[in-house]
Amino acid sequence: MDRHIARAILTTGVVRGQFRGRLDELFEYIRKAWFGSVKGLKVKNRPMITLDVDEPLWHLSKYGCSNRDKTSGHCPLFNKCEAKDFCIKGKG
Repeated sequence: MDRHIARAILTTGVVRGQFRGRLDELFEYIRKAWFGSVKGLKVKNRPMITLDVDEPLWHLSKYGCSNRDKTSGHCPLFNKCEAKDFCIKGKG
């Protein structure tokens, strides 16, 4: 897992709460949520694995969620984002 996967998981609200600290301190919780999010799901007649959602999450963060203003939390891409219905408002 990298910073982009973690950021996408946090900004979509899969892991919620208030936290002040380094992102890597949350990796354990984020990893559990990431693995749990695909449990019991299938894709193309096989069990889904976390890598099936790795690329979409990475792109969401790299080209979307990372554009948030660090002070206000405003996302200039919000109205164009396909995942905006899942977005959690806050500072990135």
